[in-house]
Amino acid sequence: MSTQSTNTQVLLAGYGYHETPFMAREGRGLACYLLRLQTEGQARALVEGQWHLIEPGDLLLYGPNDPYGLEINPHESESGIASVDYFVFCQGEWLDQWWKLQNRPSCAHIPLDEDLLTVWRQLVREHQFGGNSHGEVSDYLLRVLCLLLDRTLAECGVMSGLTNSWVVLRMKRFLERHAAEELSLRDVAEHVGLSVSRAVHVFKASTGTTLFQYLLTVRLRMAQDRIRFSGLTLEQVAESTGFRSYSYFYRAFRGHFGLSPKQFRDGTERG
Repeated sequence: MSTQSTNTQVLLAGYGYHETPFMAREGRGLACYLLRLQTEGQARALVEGQWHLIEPGDLLLYGPNDPYGLEINPHESESGIASVDYFVFCQGEWLDQWWKLQNRPSCAHIPLDEDLLTVWRQLVREHQFGGNSHGEVSDYLLRVLCLLLDRTLAECGVMSGLTNSWVVLRMKRFLERHAAEELSLRDVAEHVGLSVSRAVHVFKASTGTTLFQYLLTVRLRMAQDRIRFSGLTLEQVAESTGFRSYSYFYRAFRGHFGLSPKQFRDGTERG
């Protein structure tokens, strides 16, 4: 298998941590694509000819020939903390095709999803430590990153202008990450900066289900995987996936899947 990638090329990928002022400008326009995600602190960026304040969760997408400017001064920002971001400069035929598929925003606010960040971190590590000897890995990681960005933008409603969609996505991701823990509606609402009543309304209006129903579904899917793949007892599965009692877990599992936990395990073992 060839280790040379002809579909994409990662020119530079990194983790930017700025405690001191920083400035970069390309008035004539970039020669490649640039994807940049602010994760902490603040910056100012040139977007479509105007300077904008960039805060955590702001995604910047630049194409070839787009004017680019970035200014960071942690001492003058409202947060007063270091500016942190992930970035990748890249080019290639696959990226040209991907870029033309739809009209992406130059700047969009997205949730700092852990799945997305994990891929970005791996791409940075691969570029820094793998070098050209692992070009094929970087190629596919970059493509996965681009597709995840598209999915996230779509889920956030950026393409369709649905202003509440990114809030709902953040609530979903919070529930998924903490599903095994004891959670309250207030925990979820505080995570996205809304009142409990507003969070409940926005989630139900956007998804057609309640926060509790979504959390229950996540827990049951976790339990299904643990029954299938782990050696935990059924009681341990129930406890490890956030159910307070086995009897409640039994009723919920049977109601959702049409099988008792034991019947599901027996069927899995036979299969």
